[in-house]
Amino acid sequence: SDPVSVYPNPVTDYVNIGTMEEAETGIRISNQTGKVVIDKTVTASAFEPARIDMTSCAPGIYTVTVTVGGNEYKEKIVKL
Repeated sequence: SDPVSVYPNPVTDYVNIGTMEEAETGIRISNQTGKVVIDKTVTASAFEPARIDMTSCAPGIYTVTVTVGGNEYKEKIVKL
């Protein structure tokens, strides 16, 4: 029942971000030092999640901030 799903975790190449309803979705991914490595706006839904390429990101822990419907959701992911 979480309005946002971020998977898989851990990530090897791509992370998928789904939302309960199709909506314009802001996605910001930051590394452990707070540097934003990915910042984009996409349309995402439960059946058509945003697919974010993380192949160029170094291994480590990242914070994914998803903004949808005026609300912000944060989740930690591990990049292998």
